[in-house]
Formats: sequence, structure tokens, C-alpha cells
Amino acid sequence: EILKKYSIGILTVCLRKKIFNKYKFKKNYNFIGDFDFFVKLSKKINIGCIQSPLAYYRTHNLNYSKIKIDSYITELKKWINQNENKLSSKGYNLNYQKIFLIKLIIKYFFIKIGRVVQW
Repeated sequence: EILKKYSIGILTVCLRKKIFNKYKFKKNYNFIGDFDFFVKLSKKINIGCIQSPLAYYRTHNLNYSKIKIDSYITELKKWINQNENKLSSKGYNLNYQKIFLIKLIIKYFFIKIGRVVQW
């Protein structure tokens, strides 16, 4: 499910420190570190969730992921390339990540030509 629709709100996550210390965030990711962490973690342990909003956060045009969308694209491409064979051999499908990547590339294109894109 995490691969289909990643929707873990990092600001509401609770986990034991020993789990966090064991699986750690990769330092080379600035945008998808939490996604990578939870995909890796979900292969090892069961993850539960509460289906009610626990926090809100604000997005705006100065969000790091919006002003550095080219870096976001680069990280996601790299992650897909590094993990596709490994995950596919275990029956996982990265089509949702590939579609999301295409959407980011299209959004980046429209930003570069000066058009506003909302979705």
C-alpha cells in the first residue's frame, strides 16, 4: 500500500528509537528520505495507522520541494533505478512511482515555461 499511495505524515509518526536507529534515513535524500525509510521499514515490520487527521501542515510556493523540483525529480529517478529490480523480484510494482515521476517532470516543464500547474 505504501508503494501505491504514500501518505504517511512524518510529523505524526511514532516509533521506538531502536527501530529508527536500526533502519535510519539515508543521508543522500533530501526529498524522499521518509518515503525510502518507510518502504524499507515496511518490508521488515508491520506498520499500523490511525485513519483520522492528527496534524495539518501548510504548503506554499516557497516549500523546499516546490522550489527544488528538479532535485526532487533526480532523487526519485535514482531511487526507482536503485530499487526497481530488487522490489520487482519480490513482487512489488513501482508503476505508481513512475507515474508520479512523470507528473513531476510535466509540472517542472510548465514551471520552466512560466505556467502555473495545480493538481
